[in-house]
Amino acid sequence: MAGETNIPVQNLAARSKIDTITWTAATLTAKNSFINDGKTILLCKNCNAATRTVTVKSVADEDARTGDISVTVPAFSTPNDGFSIVAPTSPRHLFNRASDGVVIVECSAEADLYYAAVRLPI
Repeated sequence: MAGETNIPVQNLAARSKIDTITWTAATLTAKNSFINDGKTILLCKNCNAATRTVTVKSVADEDARTGDISVTVPAFSTPNDGFSIVAPTSPRHLFNRASDGVVIVECSAEADLYYAAVRLPI
């Protein structure tokens, strides 16, 4: 990782509860990153009264096309609000940086925004 804040990938057992997840604070300037093995999803938790935009950066494919994933994470108002799955299992050749295999994550604002990278038990 080239200087981004790492989001550790967590292995969760089937039927794990969301309160067993460890969250990593978002960083606006340094950005965040996680190692993607193609079975990892990115979860976002917004504890702020304002919405946040999270973007998973793509890399150019063999035809130089890109396709970032941007999601608006809802504002928090009740305990069930403020959660989003931003990156479902991402194809490595479209999202992993070639030099180190990480996916770069950017956000519109970092206050009260948290990430978790979770490897699916599949």
